[in-house]
Amino acid sequence: MNTITFRPATDIPASLEKVAAMLDRPKSWVINEALRSYLATQAELAQAIQASLKFADEHPDQMVPHADAMARLRAKAKAGD
Repeated sequence: MNTITFRPATDIPASLEKVAAMLDRPKSWVINEALRSYLATQAELAQAIQASLKFADEHPDQMVPHADAMARLRAKAKAGD
């Protein structure tokens, strides 16, 4: 088992205590579950970004410049008024 030391933001300890008590679990269990969830979410996000970048590289003809996309969205929003 590894030990990690960190300095939590001032609001974290009270929230951690509350959640641990509500779940009747040790604080270390709550921290592990929170980190697992966060890391899984970040990994999914990173994979999605990488897939999008790969698609953009492979299909540049299907890409729209940001300014053009925003102009289209603004026009749609204005038409919907």
